[in-house]
Amino acid sequence: AMIMNATELLRLHAEDHPYLSRYAEMIASATERGAEITRQILLFARPDSAQLRPLSLSQLAAEVCQLLRHSFPKNITIETVWEGDNDFILADWSHLHQVLLNLALNARDAMPDGGTLTIRVDRERGENLRTRFPESGPEEYVAVHVSDTGVGMDEATRAHIFDPFFSTKERGKGTGLGLAIVYGIVQNHRGFIDVQSTPGQGTTVTLYFPATSPPARSVPPPEEAEQGRSGGTETILVVEDEEAIRETLQEILSSAGYTVLTAANGMEALDQYQRHQQDIALVITDLHMPSMGGKELMKRLQEIQPTLKVMFATGSLDHCSPSAVLEDGANAVITKPFRIQELLTTIRKTLEDRPVSYLEGEEA
Repeated sequence: AMIMNATELLRLHAEDHPYLSRYAEMIASATERGAEITRQILLFARPDSAQLRPLSLSQLAAEVCQLLRHSFPKNITIETVWEGDNDFILADWSHLHQVLLNLALNARDAMPDGGTLTIRVDRERGENLRTRFPESGPEEYVAVHVSDTGVGMDEATRAHIFDPFFSTKERGKGTGLGLAIVYGIVQNHRGFIDVQSTPGQGTTVTLYFPATSPPARSVPPPEEAEQGRSGGTETILVVEDEEAIRETLQEILSSAGYTVLTAANGMEALDQYQRHQQDIALVITDLHMPSMGGKELMKRLQEIQPTLKVMFATGSLDHCSPSAVLEDGANAVITKPFRIQELLTTIRKTLEDRPVSYLEGEEA
């Protein structure tokens, strides 16, 4: 998180220096790739982070296809087929976006000389799935089929495609996490995966998810960055034992207009709060620190001021969900690595008493 945020600051200040900008872009690219790998690994570690809401699978697939048409080679044709009126499932928008993107990228790599990628969404009765998936229930399922006309796979390869770190790509071209991530996310959504492939004749990956009723009103997907004001003038106390991260957060928040106080540990934070209690509107603290952890610090601060807003910025939740941390008294949780805009948006929502929710079925 520190490298990513420091690089974003460097890019802002290096706009008039072509060489510095070029190097900053190189650092940003490498850091983003590392962050993406970290995010993928954390999908294994934090399955409870999913925010399940009714969403239209065809709408999600259409958005992914729109992205692909701008980035795929011109020799790959993208076709879509939407069958049926109701294709709503209970799912996490960002997680399934990652799933469809991973499947589409695999299909692209399987067609180095071009071909056709087809994404089809339809419905399937649970009883028709029983022979392949005995765990399927009696309800209806929504299926998304991702098909390519590429090189295909033999049975030996197909048997291992969902193994973590298994990859058919040359070194440096893939992490081997793509399909393992797909498998984990589909399992977390009570879904099933079917893979049909023949060498030289392409591959079709089909995902089945339990159908649900459409929402009473349309629920838009979460925005990458919320529009509107993302800075402020309040005073924020930042508690972080890593000096580099602490200084980076101080510069980010100061640049956004906030007054920033810092503390390197829990005892310093208590001292700062007692001296500036009337001014501090929010405390942002790491969860894991020597001597006094973030939860203990929050408890002691809220004994002084029960209405104090506290936000955790952490790289690990120790296998508990964000909702569990919120129930302990925190107002918001943000996990490292995070982007500057994500941090500023979460801070703004917290200060304005707008919900920052991680609970299934609730809106953020």
